[in-house]
Amino acid sequence: MTKKVGQYWDPEGELLSGNRLKQHQSELLRELIAAAAKTAFYQRRFEEAGLDPASVRSVDDLQRVPITTKEDTRASQQSAPPWGDYTAVPMDEIMAVHMSSGTTGVPTANLYTRRDYDALAERSIVTAVLSNKPHPATVQLVRAIFPRHAFALVRGQLDERSRKP
Repeated sequence: MTKKVGQYWDPEGELLSGNRLKQHQSELLRELIAAAAKTAFYQRRFEEAGLDPASVRSVDDLQRVPITTKEDTRASQQSAPPWGDYTAVPMDEIMAVHMSSGTTGVPTANLYTRRDYDALAERSIVTAVLSNKPHPATVQLVRAIFPRHAFALVRGQLDERSRKP
């Protein structure tokens, strides 16, 4: 995940505009809907909403996609314990389980793959770089699920950035 420090973390992605941006977002949405449609949870949700997953072709279709709430995931975990029926990857790809504190209700399990951790680390780095802080101690990682990995990447990124004139 090492990338060169500059004005942009991911110039190719960050500089997309207009139709190219919409095309990219639409492609990612189609992939997400296709993965969700493989789960019993989203099959039910899509059927209840009268949504054919294949009909979701672009971000313009987002208003037809049902919203999932924390209450929905809690109900799924209660009816299909312990993880619910919305996990879209095989369980052998799950590398960590984190539980919410339950302060607003029943604690909720969140399952994470390696890809999830890598995405979290990248978002943490982007947040730190965009904050333009000179030292990692001044950057708050909002949800550092994998803190050592994310912090090490952020620290290295910021240290290199701070050496630039």
